[in-house]
Amino acid sequence: MTFAWARPIAAHAKSRAWLLALSCALAIVASALTILPYLVAYRLIALALAADMSQMAYDLPWLAATAVAAIVLKHLCLVASTLVAHAASFGVLHELRLAIARKCVRLPLDFFSRNATGRLKSVMRDDVDRLEDALAHAISDIACGIATPILMLAFLAFFDWRLTLVLALLLPLQIAVYMLTMRSKRALIGEYGRKIVAFNALAIEFVRGMKTLKSFGADEAVSARLMEIISDLADINRRAELASLKPWVVFLVGLRAALMLIVPVGGALYLAGQLDVITFALFVLIALVFTQPLLNLVYTAGSFFWKVSLAGRNITWLMEADELAAADGSTLPEDDAIVLRNVSLSNGGVGVLRNINLRVEPGTMTALIGPSGSGKSSLARLIARFMDPQSGVVSIGGVDVRTMPEADLLGRIGIMFQDTFLFNDTIFENILIGRPDASVDEVRVAARRAQVLEFADRMPEGLDTRVGDNGGNLSGGQRQRIAIARLILKDAPIMLLDEATASLDPDCEAQVQEALSELSRDRTLIVIAHRLHTIRHADQIVFMQGGKITAAGTHSDLLANLEYARFWEAHEGPGHAPLAVGDVALPLTDGRETGSDRVHSREIGSLAKEPQEGAARFAQGWRDWLQLSGKSSRLIFSRAVPLLSLEVLAVSAPVAISIGVLLAAAQARLTASALVAATAALFACYLLAGLFSLTAQRCLFGIQRDAVSNLQRAIVAKLAALPIGYFQSRGAAMLNTLFSAHLFQLDFVTPPGQMVRAAFVPLLSGIVLIVLDWRLGLALFAGVPIFLLVLAVSSEIYGKAWNRLVASREEANARSIEFLLGLPVIRAYRLLDGKLSRFSEALAREKAASWAATRSLALSAAAAPAVLELGFVGVIIAGASLFVGRQIDLDIFVLFTVVGLVFYRPMFEALDLMSYGRAVARSGREVRGILSMATMREGMGSSLRGQTHDLQFEEVGFRYEGGAGLRSISFSASKGTTTALIGASGAGKSTVLALATRFWDAADGAVRLSGTDIRDLGLREVHRSFSVVFQETFLISGSITTNIRLGAPEATTEDVERAARAAFAHEFIEALPDGYGTMVGDGGVPLSGGERQRIGIARAILNDAPILLLDEPTASVDPEAEQKIRRALKTASVGKTALIATHNMDIAAQADQIIVLANGVIIERGTDQELLQANAAYAALRRLYQKSRSWTLRSSEDETSEVEKADRQGQA
Repeated sequence: MTFAWARPIAAHAKSRAWLLALSCALAIVASALTILPYLVAYRLIALALAADMSQMAYDLPWLAATAVAAIVLKHLCLVASTLVAHAASFGVLHELRLAIARKCVRLPLDFFSRNATGRLKSVMRDDVDRLEDALAHAISDIACGIATPILMLAFLAFFDWRLTLVLALLLPLQIAVYMLTMRSKRALIGEYGRKIVAFNALAIEFVRGMKTLKSFGADEAVSARLMEIISDLADINRRAELASLKPWVVFLVGLRAALMLIVPVGGALYLAGQLDVITFALFVLIALVFTQPLLNLVYTAGSFFWKVSLAGRNITWLMEADELAAADGSTLPEDDAIVLRNVSLSNGGVGVLRNINLRVEPGTMTALIGPSGSGKSSLARLIARFMDPQSGVVSIGGVDVRTMPEADLLGRIGIMFQDTFLFNDTIFENILIGRPDASVDEVRVAARRAQVLEFADRMPEGLDTRVGDNGGNLSGGQRQRIAIARLILKDAPIMLLDEATASLDPDCEAQVQEALSELSRDRTLIVIAHRLHTIRHADQIVFMQGGKITAAGTHSDLLANLEYARFWEAHEGPGHAPLAVGDVALPLTDGRETGSDRVHSREIGSLAKEPQEGAARFAQGWRDWLQLSGKSSRLIFSRAVPLLSLEVLAVSAPVAISIGVLLAAAQARLTASALVAATAALFACYLLAGLFSLTAQRCLFGIQRDAVSNLQRAIVAKLAALPIGYFQSRGAAMLNTLFSAHLFQLDFVTPPGQMVRAAFVPLLSGIVLIVLDWRLGLALFAGVPIFLLVLAVSSEIYGKAWNRLVASREEANARSIEFLLGLPVIRAYRLLDGKLSRFSEALAREKAASWAATRSLALSAAAAPAVLELGFVGVIIAGASLFVGRQIDLDIFVLFTVVGLVFYRPMFEALDLMSYGRAVARSGREVRGILSMATMREGMGSSLRGQTHDLQFEEVGFRYEGGAGLRSISFSASKGTTTALIGASGAGKSTVLALATRFWDAADGAVRLSGTDIRDLGLREVHRSFSVVFQETFLISGSITTNIRLGAPEATTEDVERAARAAFAHEFIEALPDGYGTMVGDGGVPLSGGERQRIGIARAILNDAPILLLDEPTASVDPEAEQKIRRALKTASVGKTALIATHNMDIAAQADQIIVLANGVIIERGTDQELLQANAAYAALRRLYQKSRSWTLRSSEDETSEVEKADRQGQA
């Protein structure tokens, strides 16, 4: 057996090995002290059997003091052991997560395109979490589990080696049964782990891609896949139950069956005159607790091994993945000249770049152009060393980037990604990433130059407005402006711009262009652009096709190249002549605030309020537990609890039988026939206990399997029915936590048994003693009120720390997913070790909250058990005092002492129940919160069959939680016409499309489809009426065929290919290694933005719905593809109702109706000619658009930008 998987864990645990060893030593001392109260009981029983009243009276004070000291010292050792072990554990986990994060930063980006985010998140969070139990609990528990029986056996050997040997034989027998149990389901553990990883990955995809999935009705298909995995998990649990339940029950019963061996063997030795009754009594007492450490050992060791081995293998897989080689040089570049020499790159077996040779002179601008997927972005990322080429050299200033220290390399480069990523923080903090030591004024200057203030100042919180999960609260253009502001703030000498203005509206683009012009001066620029007019004055234009450079030179030089000329011609197109309109002030606002009383927010739903601490939280937790068990709750109380009660009776009876045998021996009344009868009775009791346990466990395992899988199915179905806004407000990470943590927190197997033992055993014992002697009964119950009081106080203290811990873990879980998705930004700006490392800060908060909760838990966990054990001391003092005073007989005293030993032990189960009740209260609240959410109202099922599918907005109002929205929107879109929605970013264009598809419901007015309010239609009926192309195309994990077939699940291969050809995607798809079978999406082959967009268009064409909705459909495609796609979409829209949200004024000009939006209201409408004649907002946008088409990124040396002029005016 190899333990290579343990290397990464051991590397981080090594420095804290002494802490773990100290924890074990303290735990072993505590285990040794556990024996002392039993020895005190033994001493008192021995004196009672010898009828030595005077000696008992003399010994009682110091015996009681010894017991008290042992109990106090034991719990102090346990607290210290817990704190020491957790200090080591939290340190190891924190360092390991940071090491994984640093490892991720060192990995090439293609690693993340090959491996799903869900899998990486499982390693970073779930697998590392599994190590906490192992390091903080398992190591010391295993040490105790081994040391305690050995100490007991060593001690008992001094009294009788034969009975000691009998007890020792129990250990290998029980371990063998346990190993049989684990072996029976070993193969299923790995299968279960793989299914959990698949479930996590698909759940994240389900949430992140909900908008796309709902649009094409594919949420049902993904829901079905999730349901299938849920069924598979339930089936694995069922098979594990069938394979292991019987040996597991044998093991559990065997742990309580030490008396089954000690009583007959000890009785036989006594009858043979080889054992005195006092020694016999000692072994009977020890037999009651001897196997308890073994139970802890096998529970801990078993879970320790499979948890750690599974987690260790996954962590090792990631930590040993091939990474970018560490820079081994210190030579600094002479200048900013960039050279690529014989560079080739492949990704997932696909050739991305082939023999690239390129030189970029310092201070010059080089433009990379070419069809989508030609390798432009990959080339730029090689320069920033986000990956290394398979062959060739990339150098800056004569220095190979592979030898440059990362700080020097990335400090010289500013990067603008095609896919803008924002962290779930404020606008200010997202800009500050560019230069963490920048002042507030510097951030505001960068925000102004990038036109961020234009929209941020209209928000209630300004730059302190939170952007949401990956900027989900902002439009695409707003997100891009923030990314530009962060780039302006960084002010690096080399800049890589990947479609820097792709998502900007004409007004904003014209203003941001000025900022980029100033920013580009005296810098080395590499620009990737599909808007070719922006780079026509570049010092060097590099034309790429199929991963190769096919031409390079200036614009005038390249016009002689046939391919380049065709590409340029496609960009120029027929277009429109420059407008002869005057300077018109563009009304960005109509003077009304978006937060006026006329706008109403739609309530998406809210979680139940957090219950108060203490008893209320405990009660709420168990109410949730019962409610979430569903219909199975009846089975718990009608079947499982009665069976468990019978099991407790069957297991408790041997204690009374053993006391009877012991008393008979003490009174010289024990005979061989009586011993045989007692042995037969013991066997019958344990046999009955096993049968009751087997039946109860089978029932509870069935309840567990059905309840959890039913809840999973209910939540999947609920998520599919919620409005899109819910997912934007919650984010993928929080919902993944619901699936991966909260649902798996629900345990319907263990608590019922704990409830029965915690309540039934003390109650039964107390009733028996009260019947025998009411004074003893009162003494027995005297400690219970104190225990409950201490329990309540400690619960209150711990509960508050627990809330902080859970909240910090949820935040850390969210930041982990955010970290993985934002790795390009984290690497580009070296955020991991900086003060803006949200991930590192979240881990630090999690560690601090964990430590605070552990301190509270250690103290609360020690206080209540100490009170219980001290209660036992009070019991034996009371019993001994009554016996010395001859107020009770010997048999009553012995019975009372033994019952006192076992009376308080089941109450420890109440501590576990309290802890679990608190945890399940949180999980139950989250689950209830989801299941109680208000869903989209399902219509009456009206049919649109044979209708014209005209679309009408009638006084529609809507408001987001952040304040922006729509007011009094009214327009009609008829069959066979195209309506263009234009306006600044955030004006409400995408919101109009979202309301049309019923991603949300209007708060005011109505959206009508063929005259019918869409709220009266079935959701599927609405979604079937639309084909949608989103601004950001989402691809599910699967083949390209699967992604296109989202548009029409029953489509044939020929239909899919026809749609791909119509979207001009067929050519690049065929060039992939597996063609249409190529896996894409999370963990698949990476595609460019343009390639993804064409797949999105292909599935919309395949969908062939009567209404076509287009949200910036050509924003990320090259000019040649744009012309082809525009023709394809024009053909696809014939006879359909088409709505298009766009910043491309050439596309808008061809529409039958143009609607101009600003701040959520319609400020103009009409045809292109009508609006031009009005010479208002639309005309101004057209003028700005034409101006932007004549703009070039690199201006002449003596040109002074408008932004610079504005700065000087502001300073004056």
